[in-house]
Amino acid sequence: MTLETDLPLPTREGGTNNKYDFYKLTEPGYSMSYPAPDDLAVQRVRIAASRYATRNSINLTSSIVYENDERRIRVWRTETPEL
Repeated sequence: MTLETDLPLPTREGGTNNKYDFYKLTEPGYSMSYPAPDDLAVQRVRIAASRYATRNSINLTSSIVYENDERRIRVWRTETPEL
């Protein structure tokens, strides 16, 4: 292994890729829905929402809904309780 010190640092142009865009849920009562064709898709959204809520000290809740005969999972931002 060799140590190299002359390489430039990578840039962060464009930010990170947010697959679910939970950051758009800025106020309690806002919601977004995502396609949920199977239980694995539901599980992925719920895990991502839980991790995002924990990192950002907010509350999110989710529910499976049917919109226009399509199964979707809807995620709402809820009130954050006072500690």
